[in-house]
Amino acid sequence: MRQAFASLLGLILSLIIIAILLYFMLNIFKPNFIFESSKKKGNYGKDAFSLIEKTKSKLKEVNQKLKYRSKEIEKTLHW
Repeated sequence: MRQAFASLLGLILSLIIIAILLYFMLNIFKPNFIFESSKKKGNYGKDAFSLIEKTKSKLKEVNQKLKYRSKEIEKTLHW
């Protein structure tokens, strides 16, 4: 009885492990989430590049605001 239960448990665990491995192996070939919206349009790289450009422009904007605020702080400290 114990051997039957142990072999059944081993079979179930091995099937679960095989199912998990197959799931991950099949998901490797899916495209990245960045390119999913461009898949319909056929523009595979444009979404990623536009995302990079938006990030760069936002960083430049934040940098300019920080420089302006630091100059204001320096002016108030000199008074």
